[in-house]
Amino acid sequence: MAPLAQLAALWGARVTGSDRNYDRGVILPIFDGLRSSGVEILAQDGSGILSNLDALVHSSAVEPTNPDVARADALGIPRIRRGSFLAQLVASRRTVAIAGTSGKSTVTAMVAHVLSKAGLDVERRAITTVLLGVGWDADADGNAVVWEITPGGTAEGAGLQPGDVLLQVGDVAVQGDLLGRAGGRVCGVPLASSLSW
Repeated sequence: MAPLAQLAALWGARVTGSDRNYDRGVILPIFDGLRSSGVEILAQDGSGILSNLDALVHSSAVEPTNPDVARADALGIPRIRRGSFLAQLVASRRTVAIAGTSGKSTVTAMVAHVLSKAGLDVERRAITTVLLGVGWDADADGNAVVWEITPGGTAEGAGLQPGDVLLQVGDVAVQGDLLGRAGGRVCGVPLASSLSW
């Protein structure tokens, strides 16, 4: 659910959410990542479900007795399952779906790079923020300068800090527009052993 919430927020929606761990005082690293994407985390007691909500998005694992679900039902707020919401998100934009048992992150980054070079508007911020947990911009010299790290994300695990200049990932030298391609090569593997900055 967290990546969908982040993506919806990055695309301009106001997103709130709840989690049982949050209510128990267990603070997960993803909570900071959600907040940095603009998602507001609320108690899972129904109090965050207001009559002006467009919909309640939930996974199939959420019971009908969940206070948020019960409150949404009482207010007549439509409920959307996670899979249906994902389908709505991808249907709202031109989408390339990449699936398989290995190499998905690499192929995703490579496709984004190719489309970008072809002059198409690629939502690189969504790709790098959600998949890699890093926001970046190319400086005047074409260096990939990190300006945002999503707490709990891959980049934080590698030790990146805002202001770092990413030089190399594995055997790929990184400069501005190559960050997506290089970053995709390291999704799902320990970054710390292959990252230079």
